Amino acid sequence: MGINKIVSVLDRIEEWVDRWLDRTSGVARSTTLRDRQASESSHRSIQIPKGRWRVNQSVRTRERVREIARASGWKSAIGYLRKIDPLVFEEFVLTGFEMRGHRVRRSQRYSGDGGIDGRVFLHGEWWLIQSKRYAASIRPEDVREFARVCEREAARGFFVHTGRTGPQSRRAFRRNPAIQVLSGRQMVRHLLDMD
Repeated sequence: MGINKIVSVLDRIEEWVDRWLDRTSGVARSTTLRDRQASESSHRSIQIPKGRWRVNQSVRTRERVREIARASGWKSAIGYLRKIDPLVFEEFVLTGFEMRGHRVRRSQRYSGDGGIDGRVFLHGEWWLIQSKRYAASIRPEDVREFARVCEREAARGFFVHTGRTGPQSRRAFRRNPAIQVLSGRQMVRHLLDMD
């Protein structure tokens, strides 16, 4: 059996497993972007599921935000992120984790996702991700709702946002140590892999 035949069979098996996982778990399986780039360089193409054009847009957004951060600083980068499509921001966050080499699972849909935009595998466990593109202060009720989701899923989580963290939200985060906040300069540096 030739290598092309083996690759073809493996591709069909991978598609079948993806469809089965999608139906049973409600979460899309994903390889890291580095894996995708390696696959593409070996002349295999991985299809992005229908409606996932935002993933490609998030890669372009990441490069634009990197340019802005280098030229004008992290505050300008945050200002730019506050203006992009909120669904592209969700993908920007997930892409940032992927580009750092972490495995990511994207939610199957953008609305009705149960408060989970995706999951990232860190330190031997899956962390939930909630991404919020705010122009002003974040809402403490969003923090509390995400804390309930993390508790229900028995998982830790990242609350990633572009807004300001007011006193009530800070208290909500302190009461929920399973949630890590990623915002401001820290968010830009982490998601752009600039640490």
